[in-house]
Amino acid sequence: MRRFTDNSGQAWDIALTIGDVRRIQSATGINLLEPALGEDGKPAGNGTLPLALVLQNDLLRFYDILQALLERDADMKNIDAEQFGKRLAGSCLIDAHVAFFDEWHDFFLQIRRKAMADIVGKTGELTRAVYDLAEKRTSRLDVTQAIKEIETQIAAMDGVSSGISPDSSE
Repeated sequence: MRRFTDNSGQAWDIALTIGDVRRIQSATGINLLEPALGEDGKPAGNGTLPLALVLQNDLLRFYDILQALLERDADMKNIDAEQFGKRLAGSCLIDAHVAFFDEWHDFFLQIRRKAMADIVGKTGELTRAVYDLAEKRTSRLDVTQAIKEIETQIAAMDGVSSGISPDSSE
């Protein structure tokens, strides 16, 4: 079981069982038992991403799953769907995302599906590495210099496309 806290201080427990997987599938059409397949249940590839990768990167699809998973708890806490969404603003959603993926990984280990656990775990590692790299690169980005380089390239293309060299006085 994993836990995260929403922005109002309410703790939420994420525990994934086969019954939860079934309920999530009924509510969202997403089969969490097949993280390597596409959302449509067909093999990933040719433009179709594996479910684990989709859920790592599409926070709206992830939110649909989280809401279906925690709907009963929210009802017991008298929290409607709109309130639930407001409580997951900012880093709370990311905390829930991490907690869910850790729980999804452990779910597969508990049902002795190590290959599926590895897919979920490695997808999470890969996604975090990509985000970390992107964050490092963008933090070093000199926007002013980048704009100057783009302007220089555009000016060079204008000269080429018009057939007039920048040195020409015609």
